[in-house]
Amino acid sequence: MGGIFSAKAEIYQYVNEQGVTVFTDKPRPDAKQIEVNQNIPNMPATLTQAKSNSAASNQKPQPFVYQITILNPQPQATIRNNQSEMEVSFQLNTEPNFAYQFVIYLDGKAVKTVNRLTKVQLQQVYRGEHQLKVELTDLNGKLIASSKPVIFYMHQASLVPAN
Repeated sequence: MGGIFSAKAEIYQYVNEQGVTVFTDKPRPDAKQIEVNQNIPNMPATLTQAKSNSAASNQKPQPFVYQITILNPQPQATIRNNQSEMEVSFQLNTEPNFAYQFVIYLDGKAVKTVNRLTKVQLQQVYRGEHQLKVELTDLNGKLIASSKPVIFYMHQASLVPAN
C-alpha cells in the first residue's frame, strides 16, 4: 500500500575552510541554494527483530578449524610387510593460506616431516602394535591441527623355522 508524495527540499552548498564541499539545509551567506524536487515512495514500516543476545553480537568470528584425517592405515588394521615398510596417507579439510608442514608421529616419536605431501612411505616399522598420528604445524613448529591417533598392527613372518 505504498504511495508517492512529493517533497521540496532546500539544500545549500558551500566550500569550508579545508576546501571540502558541504551540503546543508541551513542557509549561510557564502552558500548557494540548490533546489531539489524528489518523488519519495511511501513504504509501509517493517518490523525488524532486535538481537536477543547483545553479547553474541560482540563475539569475534571463530577461527577456521583445520582437520586432518588419516586414510591409511585404517584403525585396527593389520599390515603385512617383511621389509618393515608401510604407506601412510592422510587428508586435510582445506589448503591453508600460510606456509605449513606435516609431522608424522609413530608411537609418540616424530619420524618424518613433509611439506604438502599427504602420502608418505615409512621405514623401520617393526612387528607389533603401533600408534600413528599426524600434526599440521606452521614452519616455526606451532601446532595448528592434529589427527586422531590410529592404532594398527605390523605383522612380519617369523625368521625362526618351525619345528
